[in-house]
Amino acid sequence: IDSWKDSVHNYGLALEKAPTSEEKKKIIENQKNLSQSICQAYIEKAKQHDKIAKKAHKGKNLTGAEKDWNLSSKAFQMAIGIIKSEKFEIDYKLLEEKVKSIELNLKQNEIEKKCLETDKKLERARSLQDKDLAEATKIANEAVLQYSEAKSRAEKYPEFQELVRRIETKMINTRNFQSQIQDKLDELIGISAPTTKVIIDEFEDKAIGGVETVIKAEKREEALSIVREYEFIGGQIRFKCGLINNTRTPLTNFKINFDIPDALKWIMHEPNYERRGDSILIAKLGINEKKAVSLYLEPINCMKSSLNATVSFFDAKDRPQAVPMRPKEISITCPIFFTEKEANLARVKSLHRTLEHCDRKVFPLINIEKISFIYSSALNVLGEYDIKLIYKEFSDKDKFGEAWFYGITKVKKNRIITYIQLNGEENILELEVSGESEEQITAFLAEIGNKIREQLIKQKVLSKSDRFYDIRISILSGECPFCGGRFLAEEIQKYQNGQSITCQYCKKLLVSLK
Repeated sequence: IDSWKDSVHNYGLALEKAPTSEEKKKIIENQKNLSQSICQAYIEKAKQHDKIAKKAHKGKNLTGAEKDWNLSSKAFQMAIGIIKSEKFEIDYKLLEEKVKSIELNLKQNEIEKKCLETDKKLERARSLQDKDLAEATKIANEAVLQYSEAKSRAEKYPEFQELVRRIETKMINTRNFQSQIQDKLDELIGISAPTTKVIIDEFEDKAIGGVETVIKAEKREEALSIVREYEFIGGQIRFKCGLINNTRTPLTNFKINFDIPDALKWIMHEPNYERRGDSILIAKLGINEKKAVSLYLEPINCMKSSLNATVSFFDAKDRPQAVPMRPKEISITCPIFFTEKEANLARVKSLHRTLEHCDRKVFPLINIEKISFIYSSALNVLGEYDIKLIYKEFSDKDKFGEAWFYGITKVKKNRIITYIQLNGEENILELEVSGESEEQITAFLAEIGNKIREQLIKQKVLSKSDRFYDIRISILSGECPFCGGRFLAEEIQKYQNGQSITCQYCKKLLVSLK
């Protein structure tokens, strides 16, 4: 560029001494060509400095990035000046847009520089919190003010919305750190002063303006955590949903609105929180408190679907909040059987001891006088499936009966053993299914349990209002499975711990089936 500029100057001197108009015309043409070359050289120089600046910025060398972006901007402006003065037929508006983009990068770079300097200060404050609380507090206060200043600058530019959010996160996290320090100071003098955390959604990394920001997105602690899982029990699905208050203030008026697949029927829940439609209401979660609710869901047919929920509540400032639960996929596979004719009782009992999964339902028998009808109804239901009856025995005198069935699923060739026991002395009907797939066991237990109930209602052994739920499920819900009397919380806990309890209303002894 300097050499071409010297050449243009020399051509200017030559122009003064040119003897003819033809020679003057050639010199002017040469000057114009050189000016175009100088213009192009400035553009190439600007591009090079822009490239170097972006690399420096990515490596967090913000001082170097600032230097090269300034050089790039100056070079572009020189090129624009030449185009305008020489009236070249070049669209310089594109270059002006590039200059604006670089100026935006310089503004972003300046804000980020301020943030990174504040980050270092804050690191020092964190290192001092166990040594010098007063100094740590002073530095943290300064950090909040500096982040606030950086945020105010960024808010002037609509392109910096993401940068504003990230700085805001730093401010919130610093405020939380201030609260921790204050708690330590308060602890020293016996004072506690709760503060309120702000609930703000997380966000993803995004490019800001023309260059991606070097300010990392920090994760903010959620005010409310939702944990969920399910298990198979008694031919049902026990879906557990836990809420954890992560804030330093109470949260109130919780409503867990469940979206349950059509293939599942909500039978009961524990503990006995108020149910309103498909929602559970919980009055309050204290500071760092956790509360959980378990839903007992009866499979109606095979399914593979997600259970969803939304938790709404009010924060410490009575502002409504809502948090979606991550969907939980539940899979229930109904077995389709074929009979293995060679099976015998000895083989089935031996296999029963080795199968990986086993679950059962134990139903209360209220109308014990019709025990023979109940036994035959259970056998008839199992007889509808392509499984082999291995053994059966029933005594009306002893009011006792049992039966063993064996089958193999058609698709996955899973072995399934079903055992039925009717015990008139204990007033119970037990259905036990063992196999190689928990999903199939749960589905099969639910299906045969429902069919037996339908048969008993059809034969008028039961009425539609009679209780015919698994005994464990009834007790956990706080009700006697035989008379519907209520149990106290301590009695339910004793039962869960493996101890027997007695219903104070019907005097029935309930042996723990744990």
